[in-house]
Amino acid sequence: MLAMSKLCIFCDAPLSDSARQLLMQGVVLHELVFPKRAAGSVLTRTESDPALQRADIAFGQPDIANVMELERLRWIQLTSAGYTRYDTTHFRSWAEARGVIVTNSSGVFAAACTAHVFAFMLAQSRLLPQSLGLRYESGSPEWTKLRESCGPLQGQSAVILGFGAIGARLLQLLSPFEMKVVAMRRKPRGDEKVATIRPENLRGALAAADHVINILPENAESVGFI
Repeated sequence: MLAMSKLCIFCDAPLSDSARQLLMQGVVLHELVFPKRAAGSVLTRTESDPALQRADIAFGQPDIANVMELERLRWIQLTSAGYTRYDTTHFRSWAEARGVIVTNSSGVFAAACTAHVFAFMLAQSRLLPQSLGLRYESGSPEWTKLRESCGPLQGQSAVILGFGAIGARLLQLLSPFEMKVVAMRRKPRGDEKVATIRPENLRGALAAADHVINILPENAESVGFI
């Protein structure tokens, strides 16, 4: 827990005027500083900025080489669910040795990402991609075949690769459909509320799956995993 003394918070997120005002109101007791140029995206390289030198907290996508030179930094809050550039042995060792807290924004994106996945699962089970643009006459052989090929999600099976905030939210949406859901997690914690397997036991689960949801974080272990 950070002490409630006045902190310097560096923010390089590309915020709208309204979002910036909201952030300023939320940290009114602390000093909020912005760089000359905001980070364009989580995928682009960020630039070093002198304002970061005084930061106790970095909010956004701070340059990894730059933050590792800082003495005051105590917490990095990423504006993304992904944390690829920070997921290295070198950076993890530095953060652990320095006691720097690193958190991401998975909870912020859980609802939107889950709705997107769920929409695809429903669309595929109801053959919506194949049906778009078709104008079969009701009762025709083509109409009958398409209709009979549609299936419900009930009773189908799904494998969730990577189980965090997004996976937990997806599990809630799928629960009314009585699906057979298995989650692969590198280090199961025991509170997943779903059957979990480790990567070495994945092959059999994939062979039986109707849906495979890949929400693994991108790192050296996950690239090319599927």
